[in-house]
Amino acid sequence: SGDESHALQTLRGGQRLRQFVDARHGECEISGLGKSREKLFQNHKAMTRLILTLGIGLCLTLSSKADLLTSSSVEVVADLLEAFQPSLARDSSESAVRRPATAGKVRQNGLFEHPRAVGRPARIDYQFDLPTVFTNDLVLLAFDIAIADGIQSGKGADGVRFSIELEGQQVFTREWSECRWESHALDLTPHAGRKVHLALLVDAMKNTAYDWATWGSPRILRFRDTGSPNRVRTSESDSVVAIRGTPGSKLKVKLKGTREDVEWTLPAATSAPDQPTWVVKDVPIAGLDGFAFGWPSGAASPEIWVATYPAQLRLLLVAATRAVIRAGDSVPVR
Repeated sequence: SGDESHALQTLRGGQRLRQFVDARHGECEISGLGKSREKLFQNHKAMTRLILTLGIGLCLTLSSKADLLTSSSVEVVADLLEAFQPSLARDSSESAVRRPATAGKVRQNGLFEHPRAVGRPARIDYQFDLPTVFTNDLVLLAFDIAIADGIQSGKGADGVRFSIELEGQQVFTREWSECRWESHALDLTPHAGRKVHLALLVDAMKNTAYDWATWGSPRILRFRDTGSPNRVRTSESDSVVAIRGTPGSKLKVKLKGTREDVEWTLPAATSAPDQPTWVVKDVPIAGLDGFAFGWPSGAASPEIWVATYPAQLRLLLVAATRAVIRAGDSVPVR
């Protein structure tokens, strides 16, 4: 706008933007193959927009401003649902994996944890070996929190307090009483290469009525920066978006190709009110051509990582080649 410079920052990992300034135009083109061509610009509606185009086997490059894109992938280091054992739980009336769990009529796999008594938080203790990381890699504990659907209002339900301890220190706390998912993430990168003790705690408030606390898809993710400048390749695997920004700020996201616009709100500050907060969202790749991110002009630019999960072979259906099967038979399948 006029003589003002535009500092456009972000996209780390899957696509990473370093800061650059263009006082004349305030824009940068993202070009791909064929008709894939979008612009990154400061528009007239006081909104900074970041357009990112993805596609199956598509290579994206930026114009000659700078080397701005770096290829990356993400891997699941640990799935806390898979690692759960009843023996890990203490002081709970029930702790169990639910596939799926439902909150706000939205389904995802979750870990149900109901505290047994007021003043004695239910807890589930884990130990994990975190991977060694390279420069620019990122390790996050990603999870959602919710109260499961089905509670009856007016029956004394007053919500719970979700907490996470890392090496005996509280690193997350959030009071919650709503039947909807709220996404969070914690940066574990400083602990990379070490064995860590991680605990998920749920504390009752004034009573335990309908304390149907659920941890949605808790998992440890490693974003790997492969260090290949100017190019990023995507696959048919689902994408994951990690965002670090000001607590409570809103990020508008357009899922290109799906005609769907969503608004992701970064959760309110938890244990460190003055620090930026992380959020992680999984995005199915089906029908998706890319993302468009927008945030209010003048607000601090968020840090955004976009990556794809490694392709995995999934066995969807197994059928026997004959109708009658007896115990002990060896039967070909298809």
